[in-house]
Amino acid sequence: TNIKVNNYIMTTDVAGYVPVVIMTAAEMKLKEGNKFGKFQIVIYGEAVKQFADKEAGQKLVAMAKASGATIILCDFALKHFGISKESLPKGLEFVENAFTYNLEMLKKGYFVLGV
Repeated sequence: TNIKVNNYIMTTDVAGYVPVVIMTAAEMKLKEGNKFGKFQIVIYGEAVKQFADKEAGQKLVAMAKASGATIILCDFALKHFGISKESLPKGLEFVENAFTYNLEMLKKGYFVLGV
C-alpha cells in the first residue's frame, strides 16, 4: 500500500486562532483518513504568550494531540518576550525561527498556510 499522505502546517500569531486551527486539524483528520499525515501548528509572535499560562497551555496541547496535531512554538518569539521553555507546558515542540521553518517544510512538500 503506497498511499501518499498530506502534511500540513498552519501558522499564526493570533492567540484566539489556535483553538480554531486545532479544530481544523481534527476535521482534516476525519476527512482524509489514512491520507492524513502530519499537522503542525506553528505559533509565533505574541501568540506564544498564551502558553506561559501552564494550565491554559496544557489544555491546548491536549486538544492538539487529540486532533492529531502538534504545537510548535517559535524560539525567537519566546526569547523576545522573555519566556523560558522550562516554564511552558509539556508536549510542545520548538523551532528556532517560524518563518525559516515554514519555508523549509514547504520545500519538503508540506502544505503551508498562515492565518
